[in-house]
Amino acid sequence: LVFTSDDVPPPPSVQFSKDIPLLGRMWDDRLPGWDGVSYLTIKSVSIALVYWREVYSGRYRGGVHNSFWSRFSDAEGNHMDYTTTLRAIQDDRRKDDEEQVKRAREEYGSRFDKVFTYRKGNTWHVLTKDVDIAKKYRSLK
Repeated sequence: LVFTSDDVPPPPSVQFSKDIPLLGRMWDDRLPGWDGVSYLTIKSVSIALVYWREVYSGRYRGGVHNSFWSRFSDAEGNHMDYTTTLRAIQDDRRKDDEEQVKRAREEYGSRFDKVFTYRKGNTWHVLTKDVDIAKKYRSLK
């Protein structure tokens, strides 16, 4: 499978704690238990969990090396130091989350408070943190 970072969707929000057998079926496409299904698909190909780290870490390295350094260099072309680069990546993620929250609020409108909730004990609460709302929104897509 050949793909670019543009083909890679945001990481899916998944939880296997209530379905461990599903984790086993999605873990590795080289094992007999693989059933060809995954929450991550690229170009209609299901990607086994064992490859997710490689897929997502490749977003900022590998075939996009030049675009990585064009994004994370100063005006003179000097590479940013580790801390500055990390902060820039975190800022990118924060901005992406803010955009996802904006879309979620527009798309769900008056239903937002019913869809973007979490349960604490016996009480339901509306999500308030952008990172949590964005994660939930992505999982619904």
